[in-house]
This record gives sequence, C-alpha cells and structure tokens, in this order.
Amino acid sequence: MRPAELSRERRARVVAFTPAQLESGHADAALLREVAQGKSLIFTESRVDAEQLASGLLTSGQLEHVSTYLSAMSLEARERAEDAMSGSEHRNVCLTCTSAMELGIDIGDLDRALMWGPPPGVSSLLQRWGRTGRRAGRAQETTLYTLSPADTLTALAEITLAQEGWVEPVTPPTRAYHILFQQMLNRVLQAGGLTPAPLWAALQGISAFRDITGADFTELLTHLLTTGLLADVGGTLVLGDAAERQLGRRRFQALITSFDAPDVYTVMDLTQRYEVGQLESWFVDELQRDLAAGESKPVILLTGRAWQVQRVHLATATIDVLPDRSGQAPKWQSSSPRLMHPKLAWRHRELLLAGGDPPELDPVAAAQVRALRSQHQFLRAAGLLCQVAGRRFTLHTYTGTRINKTLEVLLRPHVAKVSAGNFELSGTLHADQDARELLERLQAWSGGISDEERQLAVQDLQPLPLSKYLPYLPPRMRQAVVADHLLDIEGLEAHLLAQELRLMRDAAN
Repeated sequence: MRPAELSRERRARVVAFTPAQLESGHADAALLREVAQGKSLIFTESRVDAEQLASGLLTSGQLEHVSTYLSAMSLEARERAEDAMSGSEHRNVCLTCTSAMELGIDIGDLDRALMWGPPPGVSSLLQRWGRTGRRAGRAQETTLYTLSPADTLTALAEITLAQEGWVEPVTPPTRAYHILFQQMLNRVLQAGGLTPAPLWAALQGISAFRDITGADFTELLTHLLTTGLLADVGGTLVLGDAAERQLGRRRFQALITSFDAPDVYTVMDLTQRYEVGQLESWFVDELQRDLAAGESKPVILLTGRAWQVQRVHLATATIDVLPDRSGQAPKWQSSSPRLMHPKLAWRHRELLLAGGDPPELDPVAAAQVRALRSQHQFLRAAGLLCQVAGRRFTLHTYTGTRINKTLEVLLRPHVAKVSAGNFELSGTLHADQDARELLERLQAWSGGISDEERQLAVQDLQPLPLSKYLPYLPPRMRQAVVADHLLDIEGLEAHLLAQELRLMRDAAN
C-alpha cells in the first residue's frame, strides 16, 4: 500500500543514547535543550516513560507548561493539556504522550514531534510525523531518540520505508465472532426480541462477518441459548438471565459499546509497586508456557532493563516482575514486543546487509548500526539460515511476528523447545535429533501445510484477552479469533517456498 507521495520537506533524524549517557543525565539534558522553545510533543511507548519524562522536564523549571497526555487520564486533565498546547497563553509547552495523541486530536500548530523510542510501526511514525509542519513554509520534522542498538535499527527501518511511501496495509477481519456475539445480543436488546431468521439476515451484509456461515451462526446461537445468555420464548429470542447478571450493569453498556479490551498487559515491578511498561497481549502466550514449564522464569527486556517474570494475571491483564539478576538472555532484544509486519522485519535484514552511514543517523546511532552489521555478516548467505550450536538452533527468518509465531506453534511438537521473535526463532533440539530433520520439516511445509497441522496449531494457542467478548464464545470460535490475530499460515508457506534453506553449524558441531 502506498499513501500519497511524501513531501520532500519531510525530514527525520535518529539520535541514539548509550547506557552511560542515560545514566549520567546526558540524555535528559539533550531532550530539554530540544524542547526548551516552542510547542513540543514527545511520544513514548509506555505510560511510565511518559510520566518520567514529564517529571524531569517539569523539575527543570525551564518550560511554562509540562504535562502528560494518556488515555488513562480523566477527560478534564486531557482537555487542560489540549488547551495548553492549542492556546496562546503559553509559548513554551511540552506534552509527553502515548499513542492516544495519534488519534486525530486537534492541538493546533506544533514546532516539533519527538519520539522516545521507535513507534510500533510505519503507520504510527507517519501519524506522529504528520503532527508537524502545518504552518506555511515549514517542513515536517521529527527526531527519534533510541535507547539501544536494536531500537536504532528499527527506527531507521521505519523511516526508510516511510520515505518510500510504504505503510502497513489495514486488513479488516472477516470472521469476527466476538463482534457477531455483541451484535446478536445488542440487536435482540434493542428490538425487545427477535426470531433467528431476521436476526441472521440483518447481520449477513456486514463485512466483519463475510466468512461466517449460517452454520457458524447456528452454532453460536445454540451456545448462547445453552449458557443462558439468550433465551427462547415461544420462538422469539430475548436476553437470558445470564446476560442480565453478567452484562446488565449500567443498562447493558458493555453490549452497546463494542470497544474491545486493551490488547496490552501492564507490567508491574513487585519491589517498587509501579508500572514498568506494557507488552502486547499475544506475547503472554510464550510467557505462560515458560512459567508452566517450570525450568526457569522468563526474562523480558523493558524500558532498557531486564525483568524476571513472576506470574501472569489474565483476569487483570497484568504481569508481575522483579529486576532480573539471573543473567539469562531476555526473550526480546527490543524495548517492547510488537506485531511487526513482514516488510518492516525484512527491512531490518536489508539494512544489516547494506553499506555506508545513512544520513538520518547521528554519530552514535551510525556507530551502533555499523556494529550490528559487523555482527550479522553471516546473513550474507542467501536463503533461510539455520544456525546450530550443540542442541541449540536459531532460524534467522526476518519475517515479522505473525509468520514467526505460526512457525513456532507448528514446530512445537517436533523440537524440545522453541520461541519466536520478530526476526528469528530460537530453540532446543531433542537429545537424539539432528538439525537436518528440522530443515526437512521446513522443506515439507514449503509444499503446503496440512489441514490437520493447521488445526493443531490453532488449538495450541493460549487464550488471549483480545476482546472483552471472547469469554462468551464457544472454545472453537475463541481460538479462531486468536488465530486470525496471531497466525499467518499462508504467509509462512509463501516464505518457505521462496527461500533456500541453509544449515550453518559452529566449529564444535
């Protein structure tokens, strides 16, 4: 997908900070110099970062107005922040915000939009970038501050794709069972009762239900009648007693509004009882598996620090963590796992194999990219590379989240352990297993993944709180919603078919 051609007056730069610069306060001082004059937005990837940056800027006393802008804030607090930015009372204003400020809120002319860490994707980058340069003769400019080499590479990948006019395509769901549930109950509620035939007829033209069949509708209807969410009164469907108990608060507000539950988990530090940041809900799948295995507690990297996961609370969408002292490698090498598009993931690989210092990078960022390139020279071997050291293996795919997650769930029955990131899969072979068996399995899948294997992959997914309506669905439909969000079987087949498989063993193998 290509949006309108980007303006030639659109410029971006990447400024990288080392751990020493972050520790010494150099990064805070540089940020303060950047926002000291005019009106600025600083986008962050977590509420805790937004709060910490705002606190530091406020303490400096050099700005007339500093505040956060977060979705969790009250309406009154958000309106005060908007007024400070759009009004003429203050000349030097800075808001630290999360993606809530991407949503088209009018705050007038900005002097700059900065980003503390790379955004979730190219679409978010363009939304934030487009906040600036609205005055006649002014360029659209942004600066991305990165706190690790991996984030520097991601920022560069996003900028280069945006400059080429690419943005992640929007793919609306076509079998949204959770929304079908909401619409069925909502229409019954509004009509005061409906028979099944006109109810299904009214829903068939909705694009989100295009791949839902009449048999699916009947299955869901039967489930809702069995669970008491609907009741049949003389052939007319009405809300059941269970719906009254579970959804009847505030005059069935949960049915009237179809806003889904947040697709993020809040990570809480047990020692200090504060919010560390957020992780996307799909990532909980792997964390729960590691905790259930009981071998060792998984380690994640968030806000530049390593955290050991203690437990996951599905009901409250929170994760308890402690500062990690084990020294084991974190499951992710970037500050916040995201659902990354294959093209964005592949651009990371292309940049690792490119030459020269990109003009968008400051000296520290350029040095980080050069170091990453030096460490990834093995990628010059064409094809899908499988590195093996003892029983440990790494598949360097660079295909993004959904394809890698699909490959992970397919591989689980065939290896001792496997986990996926955006760029690679890593795992452990069985004691008597040769890596060539792994490549033979991948080669077989390049010719097509069987229906049985597809079904097993879907069944193997852990439940995720992607929607507040999922708990009311039959298990098969719950799994289908999670699979549609998380898996890309066709994308995996296409990638395996297009790539030559290569095996690289270390010297000891």
